[in-house]
Amino acid sequence: MKLNKVKNIKGLHIVPHIKEEASGPTYSVVRLCEELTKMGEQVTLITLGSRNRNIKFHTAYKRIALFSKLGVSMLMKKDIYNLAYSKDIDYIHSHGLWEMPSIYAGYASAKYSIPLIVSPRGALSEMALKTGSKRLKKIFWVLFQKKMLNSADYFHATSYEEYKDIRRMGFDQPVAIIPNGIGKKKYIKKQHNEFKNLLYLGRIHPIKGLENLLHAWSKVQSRFPDWNLKIAGPGSEKYIKKIKQISINLNLNRVTFYPALYGDLKWQAYREASLHILPSYSENFGMTVVESLSVGTPVITTTGTPWSKLKSMHAGFWIDNDVESIKKCLIQSMNTPSDALEEMGMNGYKWVRNEFSWEIVSNQMQNTYMYLLKKNNEKPKELRF
Repeated sequence: MKLNKVKNIKGLHIVPHIKEEASGPTYSVVRLCEELTKMGEQVTLITLGSRNRNIKFHTAYKRIALFSKLGVSMLMKKDIYNLAYSKDIDYIHSHGLWEMPSIYAGYASAKYSIPLIVSPRGALSEMALKTGSKRLKKIFWVLFQKKMLNSADYFHATSYEEYKDIRRMGFDQPVAIIPNGIGKKKYIKKQHNEFKNLLYLGRIHPIKGLENLLHAWSKVQSRFPDWNLKIAGPGSEKYIKKIKQISINLNLNRVTFYPALYGDLKWQAYREASLHILPSYSENFGMTVVESLSVGTPVITTTGTPWSKLKSMHAGFWIDNDVESIKKCLIQSMNTPSDALEEMGMNGYKWVRNEFSWEIVSNQMQNTYMYLLKKNNEKPKELRF
């Protein structure tokens, strides 16, 4: 597709965290900035202290220890203000909520009349509002967050479900619905080995529904002795210990836990899996779904994620998140012949290349900035999926 080439736009992107693992906003925000730079934009990406020293386009700041949970950094605030005051940026794009970097973005936008676009990145979902420091979020909402969001000129949602979260919270500004992108991967035909793998790869967290998955596996494991369940990802030591104990209490067989997988090891795990499962209660996008599809591995995920189109694209399964629904889907999918699963994977592979490439996504994001800056009269199209 033909890409925009705009050399006179200068954007400031602000994200609270860039972590070691290249997933979630760490992947999507950084990659978006890289793609926008290729298209001719001058992009500055700033974040709080980063453990990833290979990220380009950013300055990392240390938090003030006393307020580390809130992401307080006077140096970050000062630099955002200086950039805004210099008029050397045309727009501010704030990614994520519930920490002070998003508030600094709102303050700078209002003070210096610079258009502000906000990507909640899942932070306004009903489940997100119920988890974590609920009391702290309520206080933060009243003191800072609501006012900042009211001042936004535009919102960016990665799915139609996130668009509905924004409207449910009472915000009526325009919303661009644009998914996260994914780099193009080479398709490699799967090897038919003695054992097949059901893979969960992602954060080990209560919101991900792993307890339901383990209980469902306990009900089907004896019927499928040639299948393994692999669970890989980072998480709190306390919760990982709890999940492992559930596995022991249920006398689960052929369940293996792995630490977080990065780089080639992550992609190898996706390719070696016959199915990838994300039994999450809530996702604004679900990056692991598109990652899995990008290498041709079909996906099982739940109605808590925005991936209903898996069914119509014949690339996976979209089910309710309860033990019985997961059990029934595991029986159906693990009974599916390998050739049929490969065909589903190929459908997903083609779908991702056609609709989620970074060329498409970054072009749509730049159209949004152009419209926001009144450099383009064409309202951005919704890339709904």
